[in-house]
Amino acid sequence: MGGTTQHHAINYVEFATTDIEKTKQIYGKAFGWSFQDWGPDYISFSKSSAGVDGGFRKSEAGAGAGPGAPLVVLYSRDLKAT
Repeated sequence: MGGTTQHHAINYVEFATTDIEKTKQIYGKAFGWSFQDWGPDYISFSKSSAGVDGGFRKSEAGAGAGPGAPLVVLYSRDLKAT
């Protein structure tokens, strides 16, 4: 984590998708994002192109809260105090 990471700011966001390849095409075209493949069910993008690090995990269509919900990770300089 670099010195630019802000205390209690969003550090990573993970979204669900039913189609990894289509997600790469759509977000790549819309925002110019590039992706790192981490196997068939996960891709990540970095803050250099998005303003925040994040990823997409493969999920079933219609997945409700939990499996289909976004995961938001916050950064803390002092986790115990937080």
